Amino acid sequence: MAAGTCLELVADVAEDHVVDHVIPFTLQNIRNTDWHLREAATMAFCCILQGPSSEKIGPYVTQSIPVLVEALKDANLLVKDTTAWTLARICDVHLECVPQETMLTLLQGLIAPLLTESPTVASHLCVAIHNIAMHFEYEGKPSSPLSPYMQKLLEILLQVTDRPDYAEGNLRMSAYDAISMLIQHAAADSEPLLAHFTPVVLDKLSKSVSMPILSNDDKEEKEGLQTCLCSLLLVLVRQLSDENVVKFADGIMTGLLTILGTKNAVSHQEAFLAVGAIADKLEGNFIKYMEHFQPALIMGLKNREAYQVCNTAVGTLGDLCRALEGKIFPFCDQIMMALLENLQVSLGKKSVLFSPFRPFFSSTFFPPPRAVLAPFALQPALVSPPHQHILCCSSVRRVWKFLSLLSRFLYIFIHVLTLPFTPSLFPLVIPHSQDVSLNRSVKPTVLSVFGDVAFALSGEFEKYAQVTLNMLDQASKTMAPDDDEDSIDYVNTLREGVLEGYVGIIQGLKEGNKQDFIAHYQEGIVGFLEAITVDQNKHESVLRTAIGCLGDLADALGTKIPGLAQKPFVEALLNEGASSQDEATRADAEYAKSKFMALVASSNGM
Repeated sequence: MAAGTCLELVADVAEDHVVDHVIPFTLQNIRNTDWHLREAATMAFCCILQGPSSEKIGPYVTQSIPVLVEALKDANLLVKDTTAWTLARICDVHLECVPQETMLTLLQGLIAPLLTESPTVASHLCVAIHNIAMHFEYEGKPSSPLSPYMQKLLEILLQVTDRPDYAEGNLRMSAYDAISMLIQHAAADSEPLLAHFTPVVLDKLSKSVSMPILSNDDKEEKEGLQTCLCSLLLVLVRQLSDENVVKFADGIMTGLLTILGTKNAVSHQEAFLAVGAIADKLEGNFIKYMEHFQPALIMGLKNREAYQVCNTAVGTLGDLCRALEGKIFPFCDQIMMALLENLQVSLGKKSVLFSPFRPFFSSTFFPPPRAVLAPFALQPALVSPPHQHILCCSSVRRVWKFLSLLSRFLYIFIHVLTLPFTPSLFPLVIPHSQDVSLNRSVKPTVLSVFGDVAFALSGEFEKYAQVTLNMLDQASKTMAPDDDEDSIDYVNTLREGVLEGYVGIIQGLKEGNKQDFIAHYQEGIVGFLEAITVDQNKHESVLRTAIGCLGDLADALGTKIPGLAQKPFVEALLNEGASSQDEATRADAEYAKSKFMALVASSNGM
């Protein structure tokens, strides 16, 4: 093995030059009577596949296919294992060297031993099939060279997943990966086959729920199987026509909801992705499942221990917003609660205020009891008692305490009286969470999905606008030291999430004729865009999104932001975007420039 690794490194460096030194050894010993030499010759050939060009090694690859397929019948297990590994490597890096007339021989040679050979050999062969499927990307096209073999391949691979020794050599996972890739790259003429295959997967998922768990190994096996099956449903939904998805939607959602109802299942991430794919296909018709899916979604959004699941659930929420649009509004209170709790944990805050009376009735004296103020939550005050540190007179302190308590009483009194007349208010207590372990990678996704929710709800988002805009403003102030690459990358990701949140909110409120609400926050947004303009460490995606946000801001508020078009950073940001090497960035710069030209023309007309 060490010699093989060394030869791989030599091939990476020497490239084409290594072929003339290794191939003679391979040709001389590939059919030697000594199995050690046969295995060594195959190993040497496999180790140089990565380095040389297809033009140099291609002819030898073409000649090797019949020989290697025959070697899969070798009496020695180690020779068969190395041969299967070599075929998998060929299918990965040099499949274009295999002539079409040889493809049938190759596929038949890969399929034949799948049910009888050792798990390690069969696992390598599954990887070879996976690599072939990955090479033939015919998704959306009428037909594929693999179409004639699809049924046989799927049938055999599905049988491989049920082999008694599936747990050895990563066999089951390799087989399911191959099935998934075949489906993912299937051409249009395989649609009837995939439609027939879907109930088979649903049946296996249903049976997996009743699998007994007697040990940790049983639990891992069950969850691993359910993860693979949910992944298959994901690719099936993406490949099936809308008509077929509608046909199977009830069964698929029943299976996925069952999986999502299982506590701590590692399959939740794939299940959420599959739900998002169904929503994308069904669009507004997905509303029939929301009542049953919302509890699972809330659990996913609150799953901070498995932050990858939490992150995926947030992404699925974005899919739902795009599919359902305004129909998602009745479910948004709990959803927004869960999102804000995540940000609260991330920021370490104990409470968040979203009330129109915050500037007038706030104090740091005697924080209000939660039981009294529920369902209202108070943020730490924006102002402190003036010159508190020099208040020496006890009588003055007593007066100040009285005024502080009076202000809180008035706050509650006015809040309750005006609640029925303030439909835009979002009365919500965000309880202090004991779990502070939320991974920071979730925060940018949450900030971004605010934009998806806002764009879906349009003017109805005004109910949540104050608290979300405050959160975005706070996150936009996060900075990174110039000498910390990890922090710079994270801040760029965070800023992109903030910008996407701003874009969705600006566009959504403008669509509902509520864009004037943004004017209260324009100073923070403009300051954020100005800070991005002078940031030398910003990523291309941040530049592109910032330019789009600037254009949307000019389009939504226009002259309501005094002197916006004349600010120096605007021209600098647009010029930087216009000179970018990225086509999408240049297009966004043109869009923003057109909005500012219209703004200037409108101002001159006034």
